[in-house]
Amino acid sequence: MANKPPGYGSRRTSKDSEPASLSENSFRYVDPIDRWRQEYERYAKAEENLLKISKLSYDPVDYAPLLIPVPWKERPIPDFGFLVEEARVAAETKFFMPIVSRLAGFIVSLIILMISSNSAFLWAAGTLSITLLLWLLWTIQQRQSSIETAVADARAEADNRTEQEQLMIAEAKKQHEDAEAERILLVEKLLAGDIAAVFLRLDNILSRYSLPFSLEVHIDYYANVPLIQILLPNKSVIPVQTCSLLPSGRVKYTDKEPRLINKQYIELCSALIMHIMSVLYATIPSFDQIYVWGVLKGTPDHECFFEIATSREAAVKALNAENGIAAVKQLNGQFETDTILNLKLIEPARPEEWGNVPQQLLRSMHIHVAK
Repeated sequence: MANKPPGYGSRRTSKDSEPASLSENSFRYVDPIDRWRQEYERYAKAEENLLKISKLSYDPVDYAPLLIPVPWKERPIPDFGFLVEEARVAAETKFFMPIVSRLAGFIVSLIILMISSNSAFLWAAGTLSITLLLWLLWTIQQRQSSIETAVADARAEADNRTEQEQLMIAEAKKQHEDAEAERILLVEKLLAGDIAAVFLRLDNILSRYSLPFSLEVHIDYYANVPLIQILLPNKSVIPVQTCSLLPSGRVKYTDKEPRLINKQYIELCSALIMHIMSVLYATIPSFDQIYVWGVLKGTPDHECFFEIATSREAAVKALNAENGIAAVKQLNGQFETDTILNLKLIEPARPEEWGNVPQQLLRSMHIHVAK
């Protein structure tokens, strides 16, 4: 059996014992009471995250509604009749002042004609009246013709805009129907176990899955059987001390026993493995038998400390367990420890269903799980 990684079961120095410890410099200008309270809250938050990750759940995705096309909601076509009215009003307004001025001139000429006694002046006034009348009648005729032309053009523009709206709505409807058909086809491929659809779905879900600790997941896939390698966080994420707040406002630090630190680390790793397993089974309906390795990131060849082979039915039952360790034990997961619960290396086995398939025939992907 391989040697234990360095540092397991040993007390860490102050330099690396506390994860993401706050520098004393960051508290230089902070009131001591506030600094102690912040330090206490930081420790409490770290322990709270450890407890939170131990709460397991299983919430499978219901794909049945996703196989039903979303109905197209057609928007109403705007009424462009206002263009006709606007054009009519504009044409009438254009001829209003010319008609008024010509009518006023004609009335004035008539008055002059009626009150004048000079024959020469009467001839001039009469000629002017006839000219103004003819000009007024011609302007009225031009007004009517201009209104008819403007209304006809506006009606054609309204019809054209209505047709364009109909074409746009028809195109939007086609795009919606094509998108729905493509979406449903992708769901059908996922349900059928299509590898491209499976990997796309896993990448979308796991890359946005929130955990208190960042993880990386490597997946090898063949014959509808996945091997999941979960790159676990280092043991340094476990606080090596507890912190309590005294009545005076000061904080009191108490060193944890190495065995307690190791037990918390085993629980953290077990719970993280079960969370990823829950996502896999909840998201990918075609998965049944899966293999999971818990490996330590940063070690040569990603040394393995956990091994689980399980079916969907067994995994779903185990996700009802009280915590991660209980769930892993319920699945007969393999991990070994020494007397103070330091994890020991194990030699995992490839999935039996793969046989002697060469590595180049495996489909693989690597995902960073969001923190």
